[in-house]
Amino acid sequence: MNRPRVVLDTNILVSSLWGGGPRRLLNLWHRGRLHVLMSQPILEEYLAVLGRFHPAEDDLDTLTALLGHPRLTEWVVPAMRVHVIPDDPTDHRFLECAVAGHADAIISGDRHLLRLKRFHEIPILSPSAFLRQFERGVTG
Repeated sequence: MNRPRVVLDTNILVSSLWGGGPRRLLNLWHRGRLHVLMSQPILEEYLAVLGRFHPAEDDLDTLTALLGHPRLTEWVVPAMRVHVIPDDPTDHRFLECAVAGHADAIISGDRHLLRLKRFHEIPILSPSAFLRQFERGVTG
């Protein structure tokens, strides 16, 4: 299986601090088994939100290394703006990045995103749903 191209919602990074499926996703990213798509608006949200949780220095060092690694992280500039989640417009940044980067999936624990199920034929999956598909060799 090719490395799936994914967008990780901020809640995945925050939840990874405590382990579980989100931590497994970060481990897959670190081992080069996921190709994570990133945009400037997503990075800004990551930094703002993670700053409120005071992650361990090791966790920050790992995330910094992942974000700066060109084989593991692809930076994209979204060309389109969307307005499909009026209850939480900050979620649009993940949809915009996924479309611009031709993502195979958006991985999120956010109910607003998960309720969409798909956006431009890109599935929006919980961490556990994505990991089940990944382990079976299925994405998209």
